[in-house]
Amino acid sequence: VLFRSISIYDLASGRETQRLPQKQLPYDLRFNPAGDKLAVSSHPSSKVEIWDVASWQISDSFTLPKAVRGLAWHPHEGSLAAACADTRVYVWDIGNKRIRTVLAGHQAEMLYVCFSHAGDLVYSVSWDGNMILSDPISTRPLFSHRGAYGEFAFSRNDRWLGYVPDLQRAGVWEVATSKECRILRLEPGSGNGFVNCVFSPERQWLASTHPDGVHLWDTASAKEIAFLPETNTYSVIFRPGGRRLLTSGAAGLQQWEIETRPENATAKLTVGPPQKLGPWNDLGCACLDRRGASLALVVENQVHRFNLETSTEEALLKQSQGFDFATPSPDGKLVAASALRGAVVRICASQTGELLKDLPATGVARICFSPDNQWMVTASSEDYCFWKTASWTCRRTIRRERSGAMRCGLAFAPDGRLAA
Repeated sequence: VLFRSISIYDLASGRETQRLPQKQLPYDLRFNPAGDKLAVSSHPSSKVEIWDVASWQISDSFTLPKAVRGLAWHPHEGSLAAACADTRVYVWDIGNKRIRTVLAGHQAEMLYVCFSHAGDLVYSVSWDGNMILSDPISTRPLFSHRGAYGEFAFSRNDRWLGYVPDLQRAGVWEVATSKECRILRLEPGSGNGFVNCVFSPERQWLASTHPDGVHLWDTASAKEIAFLPETNTYSVIFRPGGRRLLTSGAAGLQQWEIETRPENATAKLTVGPPQKLGPWNDLGCACLDRRGASLALVVENQVHRFNLETSTEEALLKQSQGFDFATPSPDGKLVAASALRGAVVRICASQTGELLKDLPATGVARICFSPDNQWMVTASSEDYCFWKTASWTCRRTIRRERSGAMRCGLAFAPDGRLAA
């Protein structure tokens, strides 16, 4: 970096290939992970400039409240962290041209900022030697230490972080992150909340439904790897083998083929295009039996069974107030259905539609069978009732405390001995 200019060098030949004029003294330079953009901060400017490497023209810029010093690109997303003299770190969304998050906690002007290679931690240092590790999603400070100076980085596996406590010593921090809990962050504009989520059979992917569509995540990296722009999707289901995805919602019942790509490809997998199954539109809940052969569907005021192997369907249950939820038993012999405004849970034979039992249960929003078919649990905003399927008697009731009428979650362990 020469005074008020930036020199670009070809490393193979050692020649200067470009010189970028600057109005002020450049402070920090950072290429993005793709190498096609160069971010520049200048002293004592509050403006950050983004240069396009192909044309060596300024393609974008943003201004913060005070002077900007250190810069850091997120390793996977199109965002840039900037250390500001107002004691904060600002994460700027390049694509949407807006501040994504603001990290606070320092008491002095910021000097340096750095992302971990996974992008789930931010390391920042201020003039007073205070170092803070922060969560860039929640913006919460996770760890702080007084007595760290200079510019340092994470090791490639993010386990180690270097620092200098004074001019005579250097040190290394061991970073022990909590991998048992990861936050999956949607891009701005995806809408609030989610409706449903499910793991693939081998647990390598997670699919979640949101107001803007279906998002697919890589569970190892906690990164989004595919998106299906299917708004108003209610259910998402992986078929056995994990290479086909089923969705139900405003577009009806659809099946999406999943194709994996080589590791060096731009996208790890491609999904679709969708194949429409059945004649319906505007479907509600859909649940797959354990064999993966048939679905229980809520179609208007009826419960239908759809055979995925033969693409045939038949209506099983009907009632005037309609149904909101239906699920097959793991062995595929039964279907249970409920309505939020109903007073019973109806049990029928999946092959014939014969009504077998009406269980007294009000406002049931979720039904779940144990893997061994021995138990069925009905869940409402008030309680969970455990029914013995051999006699259809309620053996245990667990009250929901302070639920606030929130949607009830329920899951059985694979051996059926534990319920959450």
